Amino acid sequence: LKAMGRFASAATTTDSSSITSKKPSTIHPDPKGNRKQQTTGIPSRPPVPSQKGRNKSNTPKEFVDIKDEDVLCGRGGKSNHHPGNKRYRQVIKEWKAKYRVISAKTEKTGVSRKIVSEVYQYGGRFLKKDYSSGLYYVMPENEARRKTSQALRETKELKWLD
Repeated sequence: LKAMGRFASAATTTDSSSITSKKPSTIHPDPKGNRKQQTTGIPSRPPVPSQKGRNKSNTPKEFVDIKDEDVLCGRGGKSNHHPGNKRYRQVIKEWKAKYRVISAKTEKTGVSRKIVSEVYQYGGRFLKKDYSSGLYYVMPENEARRKTSQALRETKELKWLD
C-alpha cells in the first residue's frame, strides 16, 4: 500500500454483485459558480428504492392521542391487547375466507379498501409509532390498505382475538 502513495485509500473493493473502483474525487464549479464534488471513474449504482419501489410520504406527521377505536400498527402487547386492534382482527377474520377465494388482484385490493373504510366509519384510525418521540401519528391510507392486505394474507392462527 505504501507504494501507491496518496492513492492508498482508493483500494479496489468487491461485493457480491459487482466490482467497483474508488478513485479520488474532484471539485468542479457548476455554471452558477457553486462548487460541487464529482467522483471520477465508474458511475455509482442508482439508489435502491425503499419499500419495494414505493415512495414514502413527505407529508408531516400528525401526532394524535390514542382512542379505543384506533388500530395501533406495530408489535407487542400494547397493540395486541388494544381494543381497536381486537375489533380490527375480528373484521379481518370475517373477511378472510372471502378474500382467499378471490383470484383477481383488483378485487382483493377492493376488499382491503372496504375494510379500511369500515375502520374509518366506526371512528378508528391506523396509527404508527414514531420511535424518536414515542408518539403515534396517523398512517396514510395507502399504508393502512397495505397493512390490511397483509393481515388478510396471514395464515397463522391468531391468539389475540379475545
